[in-house]
Amino acid sequence: KGEKKTFRSERPLVFVAPIYAWRIPKVVEQWIRVNRFEGNQNAYFVLTRGGGTQGNAASYAAKLCAETGLIYRGLASTQMPENYIASLLITPHLEDGAVEISCGGEGPVHAEIGGDSYDFDAGAPALLKLREVRAWSPEEPYLYPVKLTLGDDVVESYFALRSVGVGGDRNGVKRLTLNGKPYFMNGLLDQGWWPDGLYTAPSDEALAFDIAAAKAMGFNTLRKHVKVEPARWYYHCDRLGMLVWQDMPNGGGKYSAVTVSAPLLTG
Repeated sequence: KGEKKTFRSERPLVFVAPIYAWRIPKVVEQWIRVNRFEGNQNAYFVLTRGGGTQGNAASYAAKLCAETGLIYRGLASTQMPENYIASLLITPHLEDGAVEISCGGEGPVHAEIGGDSYDFDAGAPALLKLREVRAWSPEEPYLYPVKLTLGDDVVESYFALRSVGVGGDRNGVKRLTLNGKPYFMNGLLDQGWWPDGLYTAPSDEALAFDIAAAKAMGFNTLRKHVKVEPARWYYHCDRLGMLVWQDMPNGGGKYSAVTVSAPLLTG
């Protein structure tokens, strides 16, 4: 114990360590607790052993960050074969009833989407026609499960078929559209602040609770205010049926009235 050392870095902290129990290694926790973190210090946790303990470790890591002033940005497990899926980009095409999947890597990829199977080569986009077309909406937040296999590497993900745009209503008035039809987005300004962790939620369950509470009150949209949340928050919005207006966080530069006001004058 004693006075804490001040730690500040423009780069995020990345903790890489084996995991043997329900929490992250003691030596990592001790280092975090003896430092005082200034500014918006992001923290990522990468495990060299995963398994059934990963969910518990993620909750513990989020709680540790909330207690120490770090911004928890997620936990990943690294167990990959020599040939693996290096990157994944999924692009839905609602009007075509298809999905485009791009896998980084080399060799044949086997994809399972729902109950259907597809085969294509990694390294180039593949447009896959869907047998069943189900559009996502807050009223019916259907998500397609995806399982991709490249050699011994298996990646699981999901996607939604949806489109957002601007179009005219029956009177020709411009409206926001969802899946090609005017849609009234009834929402809240979501600050994403927490009484104990400020930027950091105390748990994954807490992230989902706020979204579910807004949905229960009749809202279908959240405007995330000047903050980018962990990916888990956006996943919960997808599965619970919540549209998101994402603010662009301020870059910290000098305020310019001309820059801010120009769009109002030029349209």
